[in-house]
Parts: sequence; C-alpha cells; structure tokens
Amino acid sequence: MSKFNFIKTDIPDVQIIEPTVFGDDRGYFMETYQIDEFAAAGIDKPFVQDNQSRSTKGVLRGLHFQTKHTQGKLVRVTDKYFRNQWYYPTLEALGLPRLTPHATRHTFASMLYRNGIDKWGIQKLMGQVSDAATKRYTHIEMAQLKDAVNSI
Repeated sequence: MSKFNFIKTDIPDVQIIEPTVFGDDRGYFMETYQIDEFAAAGIDKPFVQDNQSRSTKGVLRGLHFQTKHTQGKLVRVTDKYFRNQWYYPTLEALGLPRLTPHATRHTFASMLYRNGIDKWGIQKLMGQVSDAATKRYTHIEMAQLKDAVNSI
C-alpha cells in the first residue's frame, strides 16, 4: 500500500501529495518523501533541497516564480487553521458531520454519483484520472458506472 495519495490537478506538472499520517496519543509520524513512490507518480527529478518555514499569525508567504534556473516546489501546508476556521464551519453549515477532508472526498463522490453525475463528471470534479480511483471514492462497482454512462 502506498504511503502517499498523489492527486493530479488541472495545472500541468502540479500534484497534491497527501502523506499517510500514523498517529496515536503520543503524536504522529509520516514519511514526507520516498523516491520510488514519487517516481511511480511521475515525480522523478532529483530531490536536492528541503526548506521549511513557519509564519506568525496573519502572515502569508508566497512562492517565487522562476524562469531561469527553475526549481520544482514541494509545499507543505498544515491544516489546523484551515480546518478550524473554514472547513469545519462549512461542514456544519451544510449539516454534515465533522469528517476528515479525505472522508469528505468519498462522501462528495458518492453524492455526485447518487445524483446522476456520470463517471467523467466525477473524475473531472475530483481531479481523478483513473477508473480505479473513481470506483474507490464512489464505493460503486464498475458495472454501475458503465450503466450510468450508457444511460445518457
């Protein structure tokens, strides 16, 4: 099983990388990079530098866009502020339980399917590129997806 979930985006060469976090009452552990898994996801450039910064409340840092001596950027975002200030209030406003963002993706995909959105629409909205990912997130069988597509 992969320790990372690589999510393609509409931006060429940009992926969202969700590491698997192993946590308990002592804290958590996660791998943030693994050469073979990144290469399997198409990220095969040499990884030569890792920087991390922390900003005080109210500070938003930016990335420098480079046209000469370009570099790939691996950006890590903590989600405490995001979850508490935006994500959980949005779920509550929608009458949904406090699900993790990952579980919410499953719920969203299943709701799309139950409301008649075809496989391709689900893949586009979810940023997925494979039938296997769509099946995993919608919790439906491939035959059901084909029937839905064929009913259009």
